[in-house]
Amino acid sequence: MTWTSIEFVQKVGSQGLVVVDDTTNTATSTTSNNDLVLLQQNDDAADDDTHHRYDCSSHDHDHTKDASADDSSLPMVDEELVSMISSSLPQKKQRDSSTTEGITKMTFFFLEKNKALLLILVLCLSLMLNAYFFTPFAAERRSPRSDSRTMINEDEQNNINVTAIEQGRFKEEEENKKDEMPPRTNTSVHEAVHSYGNNTTMQGISTGDFQPFNETNPHKTSWCPKASCHNSPICAPCNKRFLFILATGRSGSTSLLDMMNKLPNVRLSGENNNELFVASKLEKNLLDTGRFHYEKPSEGAWAHGAVPKQAMACIMQKVMATINPPPAEILSTLNKPNHPSLEEYEGALILGAKIIRIQQARWSPEDAVTYFQKNFPCSRYIVNYRSNVEGQVNSRMNLKWGSSNSEDQVKALVKANDFLKKFASLMGQDAAQLIDMNQWTEDVSVLNNVLDWMGYRKCHFRKILHDNNHGYSADPSELNIGENCHYSS
Repeated sequence: MTWTSIEFVQKVGSQGLVVVDDTTNTATSTTSNNDLVLLQQNDDAADDDTHHRYDCSSHDHDHTKDASADDSSLPMVDEELVSMISSSLPQKKQRDSSTTEGITKMTFFFLEKNKALLLILVLCLSLMLNAYFFTPFAAERRSPRSDSRTMINEDEQNNINVTAIEQGRFKEEEENKKDEMPPRTNTSVHEAVHSYGNNTTMQGISTGDFQPFNETNPHKTSWCPKASCHNSPICAPCNKRFLFILATGRSGSTSLLDMMNKLPNVRLSGENNNELFVASKLEKNLLDTGRFHYEKPSEGAWAHGAVPKQAMACIMQKVMATINPPPAEILSTLNKPNHPSLEEYEGALILGAKIIRIQQARWSPEDAVTYFQKNFPCSRYIVNYRSNVEGQVNSRMNLKWGSSNSEDQVKALVKANDFLKKFASLMGQDAAQLIDMNQWTEDVSVLNNVLDWMGYRKCHFRKILHDNNHGYSADPSELNIGENCHYSS
């Protein structure tokens, strides 16, 4: 017998498979032992409503053998299922009118037996549709994508610079925002760590005020009113405030450091072996090649993207902050839920260091000023020297510091003082205060005037600390600068 069209296959538990063929009106059941039982409706009995006869045979048995005699040898068949399937088979005379009805019955039978499979298919389809239409990637698929790597010809590339790109992105109202920016509210260390969470950043600027490229100065009305700030997604160089004490050795610089660290929210480090001068070579190293142009993109052997103006400033500032991190008890609280990050915490502080070797580096006062204005734009400088150079030389020689020739030391200190005075002059009075140790050690009001210049209110030094007096030891004296001492923005 040739099977030409299988209409339905259904597994019936241990009873095997039932196959229905619409061309021969047969229902077939296969049992677990793979015996084939063929149930075929005779044409002679098709019109007899009261008598139906089926020939039951196995391809492994003689067709003439009495079925009743070998009943036990035949495989078990689900009689109820076979009966149901056979009754649904269309009669040859009525095939055209009953085929659809038979198929429908088989379909419902299949669905009834496979509800779990159908439910899984529906669930998978639902998840697929949800992923396509309602995930963040769906919006990206439906919207045209802009390629950030738009190709430009060589002539256009040579004319591009970051300054022009920034100017093109500036909005007119951004300039108005800078002038209307509210003064920054001073935040104590305790508040910075435990009270963070409002809608204003630690730098005092709402997160909505910044555009990707802008010149916003968050401390325009306080610490650094004349700072040049070129902000980009890479770096916002004016977000952090810095204070540097520039001096020469044995001029009271350690006493100044100790006293300034008594102020609220100030964290200054000591000597660093001119680390910032060394860091300045990172940028100069590339510039000296003549092939690396920071603000212009390049291709070929020196390929790089355009580096936004002042982007390297945050690298230099990170060096300064890294070599003088917060105390361990503060670090252990940062980046926790409801606590600020390190960047946010330090945004409430004034960072910095005392440096006594800046004048020994191989740069001019002009070069040094250019470097600090570019990389530490929101900074102030206490420039300290000792007018009594002879007394300073004696102090150094007593500690076997420097040349054993006093005249050479005098010349070196005079040159160093000239460097510092030139530096202070170039920075201007808004950014730098020049003080003489021989004056402030005799009159504490000189340093109190410096506190006023810095923006501190109700802060007063009542005495001078004498660190490293006749050696290298700290002054253990207590220094009270006032219970209500605070920074006024």
